[in-house]
Amino acid sequence: MNILTAALNPAVSSALASWLQLTQEDRSMLRNAIEALSTLDPSPRRSAMSAPCEPPVSAGLRPITIDDVPEVDAELFRSAAYRALGRGPSMCFYLGGCRGLFECAQVVGFGIYKAGFSRGTAAQTRFAHLRQSRYASHRQDQDVMMAEPGFDNWEGTIVPAGVRPIDSPVRTLRAALSIDLPGGVDPSALDRALMQALAPRSLAGFAASAEGLAHCRSCGIDPQRLLRFTVHETKRGRTHKAARELFRLAPRQEAETLARLVEVLVIRAAAPLMNR
Repeated sequence: MNILTAALNPAVSSALASWLQLTQEDRSMLRNAIEALSTLDPSPRRSAMSAPCEPPVSAGLRPITIDDVPEVDAELFRSAAYRALGRGPSMCFYLGGCRGLFECAQVVGFGIYKAGFSRGTAAQTRFAHLRQSRYASHRQDQDVMMAEPGFDNWEGTIVPAGVRPIDSPVRTLRAALSIDLPGGVDPSALDRALMQALAPRSLAGFAASAEGLAHCRSCGIDPQRLLRFTVHETKRGRTHKAARELFRLAPRQEAETLARLVEVLVIRAAAPLMNR
């Protein structure tokens, strides 16, 4: 016994000595308790030894922003747990631009685009709606809403992301990123998650910040010009809704980051289903 316990740390040695003093019934009860504990959440030690394809736990994860996108473990998309979810709906992530935004961008010195999702694998219907509604065409000048030209020609901006990893749900199209969601993932939830991830690049947030106000002064532009609105005709009359999906982005330079961001958000949305 002394030879055996000498090779063990004090905690394990003490536990072994206690084990030898237990009755057979006590040992049986202890085995059952250990088996029950093993079904609970894994300890940090077990997590470090887990298989690389084990799906991530979604609870308690830090928020993701476009400025801090973690690496994606592409093996997760090939894991049995992910494949078991099956095929869900298809979506596409697009960036839209128009002449009116381009003119603003030239003055402030950074790209301004509308980001969003569209059901299916083509966003042309969505761009037609943006042109028809003249999305973001109005700005407030004191107490008056003024319409500006150049917001009736919305088109998709090419997102030339590189080749995606094998089995990635994200594919590069001519002017968008196509996304094949796994079964059970709510497209609306993914849309909300993306808007949250892009929030640090919000045009409206920038225009209202101290940094944005200082930048606008240096460029000689009224910050109110960056706070855009869209006209909506309702039964109660005309309303102006804030255009909240405008962001400071550089599509060509950040294409790979945007594609990886979508991949991370998909795997996070799927994680609770994979862990069932």
